[in-house]
Amino acid sequence: MNKKPHLIDVQPIRSKEQIEDMKWALKRHCSERDYILFLVGIHTGLRVSDLLQLET
Repeated sequence: MNKKPHLIDVQPIRSKEQIEDMKWALKRHCSERDYILFLVGIHTGLRVSDLLQLET
């Protein structure tokens, strides 16, 4: 059986309130690494694939 990939509709974060909400959620529920990757991403515009390469 060939399964097609499951696509998810993703919208960009557009408002400062959404950014602050995401920062709060990452600080509270995720690792410091994830929080820092998010900060670097929003301040540089790097894609997730580029951010993940920074780890190595």
